[in-house]
Amino acid sequence: MIKITSLCYSYYTVSVGNQKKRPPVGLQIYQPETGYRFSIDSYLIANFANPPSGSTVIDLGCGVGVLGLLMCRKRDDLRFVGIECQGELVKYARRNIDVNSLRGRFDVIEGDIKEIGDYLDSGSCRYVISNPPYIEQGRGKLPPDEGKATAKSEVRTSLDDFIKASDYLLVNKGRLAMIYDARRLSVLMLNLKVRGLEPKRIRFVHPFIDRDANLVMVEAVKGGGVELKVERPLIVWDKKNVYSEELKSYF
Repeated sequence: MIKITSLCYSYYTVSVGNQKKRPPVGLQIYQPETGYRFSIDSYLIANFANPPSGSTVIDLGCGVGVLGLLMCRKRDDLRFVGIECQGELVKYARRNIDVNSLRGRFDVIEGDIKEIGDYLDSGSCRYVISNPPYIEQGRGKLPPDEGKATAKSEVRTSLDDFIKASDYLLVNKGRLAMIYDARRLSVLMLNLKVRGLEPKRIRFVHPFIDRDANLVMVEAVKGGGVELKVERPLIVWDKKNVYSEELKSYF
């Protein structure tokens, strides 16, 4: 059964289900009622990523396509291709593309990123984006729902699988943007460097101003030089149930 969630956003608010007052930039998003649900991570990485003008952006593990939807509405010069291994989520993603009138700008391929060469050519894009699973295989308690477990843990694909696929897809000097668990930053940086993707921008995400970072966003360049820009921290909440001013601007 499909549950429809209409995300109607302006500068300050996110309204749910208000069709009449939906602004032109609003999105209609279909997702499963249980199991996999997209999160605020999609908004964070969509606003951190900065693809070159006119790029085709490839989203590895696109889920129901939220990242592509957000970025296509934000920038009309981009084209998106999503890769997703879960057939049910692919159906939702394609429906989301249709209801938001993005056919022709956003395509979804059902497939395993470990077999990326079966679907796309090497060196075929300038920008890759991804929100990979962050729970290492064999560690932590997995969600009981199989779809949610696949999205959040490395039961089917590892962090290196995502980075290896990114390296395959990117042209020289192409870029990869990722959001990941801040506690595993050293693992992320090591895997990027091993694959020849040099971290160039990094931004830590803190739930509150007085809390440690729980997420980190990194942009790496294939064949890039050794120089890293550490951007100011991103604070999600000003106080309980009140987003920071920057977060409000994302909606």
